[in-house]
Amino acid sequence: MRKILIIVFVLLIFLLTASVFADDSFRERLWTRGADEDPWLGKDKFLHFTVSAGIAFGSYYLYREELNNNETGSYYFSGGITISIGALKEFYDAKHPESQTASWKDMTADFLGMCAGLGLAYIAFE
Repeated sequence: MRKILIIVFVLLIFLLTASVFADDSFRERLWTRGADEDPWLGKDKFLHFTVSAGIAFGSYYLYREELNNNETGSYYFSGGITISIGALKEFYDAKHPESQTASWKDMTADFLGMCAGLGLAYIAFE
């Protein structure tokens, strides 16, 4: 589990670094939204949390049970897949501000959903 947290931390650092080297409008769209526009307990955060939990749990099950891989590798695989999908979604949102809005709060909800999905997988399969 410690290695999963390290991988997630590295991915988040990569996302932050990418936003630093991106153009100014990208950074502004990603990091400077008002609190009224992006509530912590809104429908969007619920969707990010539940979809990430579902992806983490489903990919863990697939990799561990159906493809017969070990437990540690299954955590790495599903954690990496889940965070990557969340980061790609936020990158897409940042590049299409006319129809989508990127948010670091969405990434937080993705991360918490991944943790919940992997925790549920641990309970279900161990």
